[in-house]
Amino acid sequence: MLDVMAQAKNAIEAYNNALRVTSSNIANMNVPGYKRMDVSFQSIFEKILSQGTAAGSDMGGTNPYQFGSGMSISGVSVDFSQGEMVTATPLDLSISGAGFFILSPDGGNSYLHSKAGYFQIDASGNLLSNGLQVYGFNSSGNVAPITGLPSGNKQDYQWLADGRLQYTADGGYTYNDTGYSIALTYFPNPTGLAQAQGTSFAETLASG
Repeated sequence: MLDVMAQAKNAIEAYNNALRVTSSNIANMNVPGYKRMDVSFQSIFEKILSQGTAAGSDMGGTNPYQFGSGMSISGVSVDFSQGEMVTATPLDLSISGAGFFILSPDGGNSYLHSKAGYFQIDASGNLLSNGLQVYGFNSSGNVAPITGLPSGNKQDYQWLADGRLQYTADGGYTYNDTGYSIALTYFPNPTGLAQAQGTSFAETLASG
């Protein structure tokens, strides 16, 4: 009786957690840069009372005598396959294939990584993604925060094919270089990343 109750309890907990994951996917389906989570299950509590016997010359064998198995969640993985491309402002970017934008929540003391390229510019001219500072390459080729942008209007900017960011201040006729280009990072095992703030992810030993 206790085995039956334990198996039922584990099944209820597993399906409840799977429902939470599904609810999160539905709630965030229109959030730029959100990555769907997938749940996988496994059997547990296999109990075999008899392994069975082989058939003899004058009688048949017997099959194993076993109880059914319980179940639990074996893992929750993030789906990093290519998302849908949508029309956005000239300041926004999307990543085709592997790669993540480099972000920081604390002035470069730590870094997070995201697929969300729906960018904003704050009052200090910082390029942000979901409130986190976006990093790129400066004119010296070093990874640095993209800051000091001259205009807060998204329509005043354009990204070139080589990743450089330009802006215009005279109605769109002449573009000037901001001195920054976007930086991307790559992980050998992106499914090993840990969920962090917003739609960003943190590096782990598993991600490489």
